[in-house]
Amino acid sequence: MNFIAHLLLSGTHHEVILGNFIGDGVKGDQYKQYPPNVQKGIALHRLIDDFTDTHTIVKHSKSLLQPYYNHYSGILVDIFYDYFLTNHWDKYSAVPIQDFSHTMIQILLKFKPLMPQMPMFFLDYIVKNNRIMDYNKIETIEAVLQGMARRTKYTSGMEQATTHLKIYHQELEADFLTFFPQLRQYTTDYLAVFENA
Repeated sequence: MNFIAHLLLSGTHHEVILGNFIGDGVKGDQYKQYPPNVQKGIALHRLIDDFTDTHTIVKHSKSLLQPYYNHYSGILVDIFYDYFLTNHWDKYSAVPIQDFSHTMIQILLKFKPLMPQMPMFFLDYIVKNNRIMDYNKIETIEAVLQGMARRTKYTSGMEQATTHLKIYHQELEADFLTFFPQLRQYTTDYLAVFENA
């Protein structure tokens, strides 16, 4: 899953939110250098990624894009699922997305000195470009993918991927709407164990 889903699924504990946000930037056992609650968030990030990457519905979404984008299809599904999440926001959150965006940014800025370099730069990008609130727009997804395509080592074609988002919109949206409640229940169960520990 992409960053908006990770933030939404983090619960309300600030250090868990931080850990989930920086998860991609923490490799191997580097998580041990962080406070226990941040470690919980990093573990949650990894659980979300493992659950997502091995799920049959997500594999179906990837299979729609794989002929065009090969191993980049997984990255695209993550981004497209955040697009669908923000378009169906009211199904999954009672907090308006404007308020959610403001709260998450304030929490993450507070912890910025604890972040590895990559998540720190990414936070700056999110703040500068208002990337949570405008992720429900095709134009935003196009801009995101153009930036990613410029940074990839090999030719990815990702800058053209909104073409296939439009072609497979109905199937990808149906996959997301079926999958996301399952992921949410999975993370809710994890957080319940954590909070009751």
